[in-house]
Amino acid sequence: MNLDILFCVTPHHDIEVPVIAPAILNSIVKKNNYKTKMLDLNMSLFKQKDKIFKEHDKAWSKLDTLFLPSNNLLEDNKNYHLLIKQWTQDILNYNPTYVAFSVLSSFNYWSIYYLSIQLKKSNPNIKIIVGGVSAYWFKIFMEQKKQFHLIDNIVIGYGEVEIINILKEKQLTQIIEQQNFEYIDNIIPDYSDINLRDYSKRILYLSTSRGCIYNCSFCQVSQIWKKFLLRPVDHIIEELLFMKNTYNITDFKLTDSIINAVLPNMRSLCNTLKDYNFTWDAMFSIRNKIMVENDYKLLKDAGCRLLLIGIESGSLQVRNHMGKTFTNQDVLQTLEYLNKYKIDVCLMFIVGYPTETMQDFVLTKDLINQIKKKNYDINISIRAQYIFLDNISRLKKYLDNKNFKDRFNRYNKLREYISTENFKLKSDTRLKNWVDKLYKKK
Repeated sequence: MNLDILFCVTPHHDIEVPVIAPAILNSIVKKNNYKTKMLDLNMSLFKQKDKIFKEHDKAWSKLDTLFLPSNNLLEDNKNYHLLIKQWTQDILNYNPTYVAFSVLSSFNYWSIYYLSIQLKKSNPNIKIIVGGVSAYWFKIFMEQKKQFHLIDNIVIGYGEVEIINILKEKQLTQIIEQQNFEYIDNIIPDYSDINLRDYSKRILYLSTSRGCIYNCSFCQVSQIWKKFLLRPVDHIIEELLFMKNTYNITDFKLTDSIINAVLPNMRSLCNTLKDYNFTWDAMFSIRNKIMVENDYKLLKDAGCRLLLIGIESGSLQVRNHMGKTFTNQDVLQTLEYLNKYKIDVCLMFIVGYPTETMQDFVLTKDLINQIKKKNYDINISIRAQYIFLDNISRLKKYLDNKNFKDRFNRYNKLREYISTENFKLKSDTRLKNWVDKLYKKK
C-alpha cells in the first residue's frame, strides 16, 4: 500500500472517546483525493498495557506518570521500546510519504519523540508532520532534546488550512503558524479507519466553536486560538445526523471552551436541537448578568445532560486575578436553575493559584459547604486540580518551589474535605501521582 499521508493517534490519551483532530484532517485529505489512513496507536497500547507495563500499576489513568515530559521513565521500559519498533514497522508497511502526529497534550510527547527517531532512522526520506493544540510546546520539547530537525513541518494553529498546502508542497516552512480560519465548508470527522467499539463509551467529541471569549490567566486557549469562531448550526446538525446514521451514536462531548459564549448562538443551536434526540455535555461559564431562567430550560430541552463549570475558587480576590468576575451568589443562583431543570454539574476548582492565601482557601471550603447545605437533587461532582505554575507562561513569575509544599498540601486538604462532604470527586487522583514523582525531593 502506498499512502500520501498516515495520521497517527499516539499515546497517552484516555480510552473513553476517540481523538477528534486527526479524524477531521483525515476527512479533509480524503475529500481532496489523497490516499490516507488513520492509525490508532493509543488503543494499540491500551490493549497491550498489561504486558508493556507489567511492573507498574496497570490502571490506565495512573500510567500518565510514565508519559510526563518532565521525566523519562519510559527510557528503561524494554517492552515499550519493542512496541515503538513494531509501530514503526507498521507505519512503514503503509509506505506513506507523510506521517502526521496529533499532539493533544504533553502525554503524547515521548511517543512522538521515539517514533520520529525510529522512522527517520529506518527511512530518512519519510516526512513527519506534527500539529495539534500542544504543538507549540512540543516544538520546545524537541528543541530541548536537540531533535527538532526530525520534524519536517510543525503546524501551530489551524491544521485544517495547512494540511493540503503541505501535501501539495506549497508549504515548505518547518514552523507554520496559522491563525486564519473560517467555517466555510462543513468538515465531518472521518473515523472509518478505527473501531469505535474499542472505546469504553459510545460517545464522540463535537465542536460547535473554536477559541474562547475570555482570557483567563491560567488558561492557554486564547494563546492557541487567537480568534473566537462559531460554527454554523446547520453544519453541527449535519454532523450529528451523520454520526447517528453511520455509527449509531447519539451522545456527545462538546470540545468548546464554553457553550454559552455567545447567547444568541447558543439559543439558536438549542432551539434546533430540541427537535432531535441527542444528549451532550459541555463546558459552561457563570453568566448570570445576561442569562435568563429560560436559557436553562432550553439547555435541558436540547439534550444537555451535564455542564462542567470552572468555579476555580471561593475567593473573589483569586477569581478577579484569574479574570473571572462572578460572585458566589452567582454560583448559587446558577445551581438553583440547573437543579430546577435537572442538569447535572461538575464544578471545577483550582488549588495552589499564586495569589491564593489560606484565607482564600477557607473561602473555597465555605462555598463548597454552602453548596452541600442546599441539598440539590441533581448529581454534583467536583474536580479539584492543582495548578502547575511552570506550565503557564503568564504565571511563571510566581514560580517558587519554596512554597510548593504549602500549596500542594492545600490541594490535598481540599480533596479530603470534598470526600468528607460526600461529593463525588471527579479527579485528579492521577495528579497526586505526578506530584509525588516530580516534587517529593523538593
